[in-house]
Amino acid sequence: MPVLLLLLPFSLQSKVVHIDGTPAASITIWVYFADKPSPSPTPVTTRALARRRKAGFAPAGNKDAPVNTSYLRTVIRIGGRLRQCCKWENAASFDLPVGKLAEIRALPFVVAVAPMRSEHTRGSVPEQRALAKRRSSNPDGYGPMIDELEPLAVPDAHDYLALRFPGVAPGSGVRIALFDGGFRLRHRSLTHLVSRGAILATHDFVDNDSTVEDPDSVFLNSDHPYYENDLHGSMVASLIAAYDPPNFCGAAWGADFLLARTEDSYIHDEYPYQQREVHREEDNWAAAVIWAESLGVDIISSSVGYRTDFEDTVVIEHENGTFDTLVDYRKSDTDGATSVASRAAMEAVKRGVLIINSAGNDGTLGDTTINVPADVDGVIAVGAVDRYGGIAPFSSRGPSADGRIKPDLVAPGEGNVFPDVYYYDAVGSYLSSSGTSFSAPLVTGICALIKQTEPEAPAATIRKKLYESCTFLKNQTTVDNVYGRGLPDALVGVMRSGEIMLTVTDTGNVPLSRTTVTNLDGDSLSITDSAGQCLFTLVPEGAAAFVLQRDGRSRKISYVSTPVRLKEGPCSLTVTVTNNLGRPVAHPVFRYVADSVLYTVEGDSLGHLSVYEFFRLSFNGIVSAEGYIPSDTIRFLLDGESVRQTLRLTPETPTTTPAVSVYPTVLRLSHASPLRIKVRLPDSATTRECTVTIRSISGGLVWSQRRYGTFALFDEQWDCRTAKGSRITPGTYLVFIRYNNRKWRGKVLVTP
Repeated sequence: MPVLLLLLPFSLQSKVVHIDGTPAASITIWVYFADKPSPSPTPVTTRALARRRKAGFAPAGNKDAPVNTSYLRTVIRIGGRLRQCCKWENAASFDLPVGKLAEIRALPFVVAVAPMRSEHTRGSVPEQRALAKRRSSNPDGYGPMIDELEPLAVPDAHDYLALRFPGVAPGSGVRIALFDGGFRLRHRSLTHLVSRGAILATHDFVDNDSTVEDPDSVFLNSDHPYYENDLHGSMVASLIAAYDPPNFCGAAWGADFLLARTEDSYIHDEYPYQQREVHREEDNWAAAVIWAESLGVDIISSSVGYRTDFEDTVVIEHENGTFDTLVDYRKSDTDGATSVASRAAMEAVKRGVLIINSAGNDGTLGDTTINVPADVDGVIAVGAVDRYGGIAPFSSRGPSADGRIKPDLVAPGEGNVFPDVYYYDAVGSYLSSSGTSFSAPLVTGICALIKQTEPEAPAATIRKKLYESCTFLKNQTTVDNVYGRGLPDALVGVMRSGEIMLTVTDTGNVPLSRTTVTNLDGDSLSITDSAGQCLFTLVPEGAAAFVLQRDGRSRKISYVSTPVRLKEGPCSLTVTVTNNLGRPVAHPVFRYVADSVLYTVEGDSLGHLSVYEFFRLSFNGIVSAEGYIPSDTIRFLLDGESVRQTLRLTPETPTTTPAVSVYPTVLRLSHASPLRIKVRLPDSATTRECTVTIRSISGGLVWSQRRYGTFALFDEQWDCRTAKGSRITPGTYLVFIRYNNRKWRGKVLVTP
């Protein structure tokens, strides 16, 4: 039978003392019993049994049978006060007068007695209440949570799930157990959990009742021993379960929850009602694991860390004068099998429970500072990174004592934002805090999303998909004991092999619905919805391109590998118009013809004008501006890539030489765009005359115009008709201009 390793057994001559050397009247111990006479096991739900079968777990003996009640009563009669029972190890924890240790140890059904190792949770660094800067509502509906969810691609995963499971909330069908110091669910972002019946069970393992929320009289009284006792758990819960769009939303608000209070915030005995650092006790945690597992949870999310710094440390003084600390774990103890919590977690992992645990906030103390039970092989230990992707200084480092890499991965854990749960209807009041306590629930949310897509998959499969989605951070080149595998990607985690998630938008980022997706052979694959999104799988698998079709035009889209999300927006032509000195020409105008339609685009005060087109587009156009000679006809092709070009225009005035412009040089009869003929004569010219003649390529007269008199600018348009008003035929036409005894000759192309 396993017992606490590394702990010396109690000697009858040992003294129990406090850390300051003063004698202690009582001590907390684990008592391990020899057998389980009871033949009937504790009831385990059908859901829990099904999960165990998927994990390949077949319990040996009667591990699900309860601890023998007659053994418990005997210890209680001797003077022990029962704390928790652990049926998996056939043990129970007691508060016991020191003088009764020998009597307990001598009982015939007791095989071992070991001191309790308590813990000091270092799950978060101090909070800042009521931030002065209020975050505005995010247009995507997540509020300030967008800064924590976007690096993990959670919003993208939500979009994917909405396509695959329309009308189903993220995390639906998944059961998550949260272990913390209490949970306040009356905030507007958390009330949906109660109204929709998402809280399946609650238990307080400190006070042994079902209440996990403190009354209002507690949070209004800063002198109360439970003051803000349920704050930390509420903050953790909000990162997963909050739903208050557009103000604040968590990662998996559609899941169901079991809430366990495993944290005691004050000392009962020698320091009554004295406020202490946050504490959690291993026996409470172990009992909560057994409780949650038996009720069929899929995931346990725990921001608990057992390692060092408990304030009222108790020490055993041995016969040889040495002391053994009962609280602080040594680095060699973090091997995933020594602590009570680690052993309980290990048993739950065997039974198919997915456990996510904060790595701890002892990173400044160096290597091998992972807290237990994050040290267990199979427990997902989560470290913290800052908003720039660098490791948070406080994030605990690995390896485990037996050389395994820890943490397993990282998530945002610095400057996380939470709704202030003590102000129920407040929209803009938020708290800020940092710690691996807040990295862990973000990863829990991702695991819930993955589990939603594969409800029948065992925990090992979910864990594998999570790990495979991770990418290295900027300061990381390999899997290591600082970042683990790196940062998880929720979208990659939830998508299936071969899948492509596509979003199509126009120039204003407005979704383009009813855009058809085909393979290269023209077979239809999907069509975008009102959000411009669609989900499809390419056949044959491994194809590297597909085609978008809309309004009779198409565009080929290439990609490297799947699964992948592609966001396709328009390509663009951007022309910067300058004068002959390189200075911007304000408000230029671009007139172009595409698909027999004339378009006009006006530029800005800096001379920039842009044409956006989602699909392949070939077009001709002319750029003009007030006071400048228009450009020649410009030909452009947009084919999936944006183009930038600079164009220089020549000023019309002042002028000392004649200037001629004829545009466009390509005319479309279907559009009936006119030919513009401009002749600017020098200001010094005394005689002003101008004749324009258009002839066919064979020399036949088509159209002619003549002006004589006093003028500075000859400006005429030809509408592609003969002098008699009939339409001309497509072909090449010659343009002759005669002005003040000067001649100019050119040609234009007329197309259908």
